[in-house]
Amino acid sequence: MTRKDSLFGNRPGLRKDEAGAITKDRDIEKIQGLHESIGANLNNALQNAILIGEILNRKKKELSHGHFLPWIESNLPFSRMTANKYMRLFENKDKLPNVNSGLHLTEALKILSDSEKDEKEINPKRKPEEVYRIYKEGGTLNKEERSILKSWISEKVEKLREKADTLEKEFRKIK
Repeated sequence: MTRKDSLFGNRPGLRKDEAGAITKDRDIEKIQGLHESIGANLNNALQNAILIGEILNRKKKELSHGHFLPWIESNLPFSRMTANKYMRLFENKDKLPNVNSGLHLTEALKILSDSEKDEKEINPKRKPEEVYRIYKEGGTLNKEERSILKSWISEKVEKLREKADTLEKEFRKIK
C-alpha cells in the first residue's frame, strides 16, 4: 500500500446503498472533494485543509449537540482526528506563514503545536454535572465521559454515606 493510498483510500465506515450509490448532503460532497484534491495537488493541500476546517466548524455549529462526531464517522472518508486537525488549521490560519507558499500540512500543524501546546479537541472535556445531565437525558457518552461520571457519582455516594453516618450518630444521641 502506498502512502497516498493509506492517506486517501476508502475508509472503514463509508456507507453505500445496495446499488453502490452514496447519499450525501452538499457539505459532505464538498468536504470529500476537497479532501481528495489534497492528494491530487499537494501545492493546494494547506489551502484545501483550511477550507475543509471552515466547513467542519460551520457544520459543527449547525448540528445539535452530540450529532457532530457521528456525522463525521458516517459521512466522511477520514477520521475524527483528521477532522480535528482540519478545524485547528482553520481556527489558527492567522498564525501560519503565507498559506500559498506550499507549506506542507505536517509543517503547518507543527507550527501550530509549537505555538499552542494544548490541542483543541472537537469535544473538550465536560464538567461531571454536564456529563450526568447528558446521561440522564439518554445521550451517549464516550469512554472518558463514562469514567468521569463513575468517579463523580462514587464521590457523591461517599459524601452522602458520611452525611448519613453523622446524622445517625446525632439520632442515637437523642435517645
